[in-house]
Amino acid sequence: MFRGHRAPSHLAQASIASLATGLPVPVHALEDPGARLSPRTPLLGRALAPFGVATAMFTEVPTTGAAFGFAHDWTNYAARSPLDGPSVAFDEIGRWIESHAGKKAFVLAHARGAHPPWEVSSAALEKLPPEGYAGPVDVKHVVGILAKARKGLLRLNENDRARLIALQTTALDAQDKKLDALIEALRGSGALDKALLVVTGDAPFVIPPAAPDPKAAASASIAAPAKEFSKEISKETETPGDALSIPLVVRFPGGVAAGRVVDAITDPTDVAATILAAFGGPVDGLAGRDLALLALDDEPARDVPRLSDDGRGYQLTWGDVRLVGVWGKPPRLEPRNGGEDLRAKRPFEYLAAWGLAAEARAAWLSARAKGPGREPATIDPATQAALDSWERSR
Repeated sequence: MFRGHRAPSHLAQASIASLATGLPVPVHALEDPGARLSPRTPLLGRALAPFGVATAMFTEVPTTGAAFGFAHDWTNYAARSPLDGPSVAFDEIGRWIESHAGKKAFVLAHARGAHPPWEVSSAALEKLPPEGYAGPVDVKHVVGILAKARKGLLRLNENDRARLIALQTTALDAQDKKLDALIEALRGSGALDKALLVVTGDAPFVIPPAAPDPKAAASASIAAPAKEFSKEISKETETPGDALSIPLVVRFPGGVAAGRVVDAITDPTDVAATILAAFGGPVDGLAGRDLALLALDDEPARDVPRLSDDGRGYQLTWGDVRLVGVWGKPPRLEPRNGGEDLRAKRPFEYLAAWGLAAEARAAWLSARAKGPGREPATIDPATQAALDSWERSR
């Protein structure tokens, strides 16, 4: 398990692009929802072809569809719209792996994960908490409800949020069972011990918090001294540890490093480098590192500065601190898990971190200038319909 894994962007497609290309966001240029990967940007399918590897990508997420530049370079590519029905990503993987048994093969599946629409049966719905729930949250309208809650057009209470979490958990459980079945099929065929299995996320999907009850807040403000009440409000609104933290679990061939927990900061470019290295490809010059080496000993990597830059803001993590900011403005130095501003307490580290961030960005922009740069996506009616059913809940 890689505890320090984080998405390079708030955009799911940018995170998957870094995994599929091995490039940081500023280089592959998926920095906004209207951009696509250029056909001239090589994907893992092209990088693995010289090593005799058959490759495939299956996606159930509209933003990693063909319109956004993810369809080229693979031996096989298929996309499924959320409008087409329940998640089938793991079924597709199983069939494709079975058809390539005994051959070198790599498959990337972008499943729905925690993102709605969620498929929950009527029987399961009746058993979900909270007991006796009669609020506005239901499976058919959950995408629209989440969109309204994010825009402040709908106030969620604790029961509404509990029902949303229960629906999300149920949908994830169904996908987890399919993943378990896939792993057991690999074990049964004898392929599991030779396989590299990576399970990760794209970008965090967070259910909006419940809004405080105005009547309860008014009562509290009367009952408590103003100073103490303001302290309680500040606790509720203080900066979270890392808004881009995502899971990463890797099973290496032969069970190497089983049970190890890695604390070094990692990102999807490391996953790309690991996949290439697993098939004998070179990783020199890549932005990422082979996770197999980190799994054996990550201590030297914990103090290596790592920059994330999604075009909207940046974060440099370095040892026990992180630099967070927007280009053109003075950044903030914080403990790695967020909290107090350390600029005054650790001024030399602040200036050094700022310099490291600027140096890394300059190198990325130089690499970007040599590539195709940003290209706009062309959205057809079918893609727009899929996006409408998906993105309203972002």
